[in-house]
Amino acid sequence: MKQFISTDALRTSLIVCICMMFGKLFHVNSHVYFALFPIIIATKVKDYSWKGLSKTFAIVLLSAYCAVFVSEVFSDHPFIIWTISIVLFDQLRKRADSPAKVGALFMPTINWILNVVFALHTTMDMPQRLH
Repeated sequence: MKQFISTDALRTSLIVCICMMFGKLFHVNSHVYFALFPIIIATKVKDYSWKGLSKTFAIVLLSAYCAVFVSEVFSDHPFIIWTISIVLFDQLRKRADSPAKVGALFMPTINWILNVVFALHTTMDMPQRLH
């Protein structure tokens, strides 16, 4: 008999369901917070030790914090924010000389872009953005 659903899809769906139920249990406004990083762990991470997890998410969180910092400091000057962003992306592109490095830059780059765009173009906080 043919297998209709892969074990990876089933595992990912189960993680999303469990994490969303924890979000509901803890009465948070956006249940996505509880599912985002576990899904990244389940689909992208190869080293499940604390050291491996912290190494994986250090760059992602650092890019988010730096994007918020740059957006707050230069909030009245969008040109400066986008200039810093373009220089940063160019430097990241130059250093990504292998497919693994290019893949590792995906989440930090998306975090940077989303934080900068939302900071410049809306007054909503993060739960409102996700809704």
